[in-house]
Amino acid sequence: MFFTDVNAFDALTNTTLVEDFEGFAPKDRALPSFVSNGNTYTGLASVPHPNVWVSRPGYINFGVPVTTSSILNCSWR
Repeated sequence: MFFTDVNAFDALTNTTLVEDFEGFAPKDRALPSFVSNGNTYTGLASVPHPNVWVSRPGYINFGVPVTTSSILNCSWR
């Protein structure tokens, strides 16, 4: 199943996903999709531009003073 809404996911499942992305590689590289811990992460508009990636700690543009862990990102055009 493919979900784009966390509330729809929560309503249909009783699974808790915990993913920290700390061990994921490569970081800071846009990908069309990737698998981590058995979960597939796919960008919403990855063709023709890959757009899902994991950012390393240290960014200041995510609404907090500085990120202290790796963060999953997806952008669309």
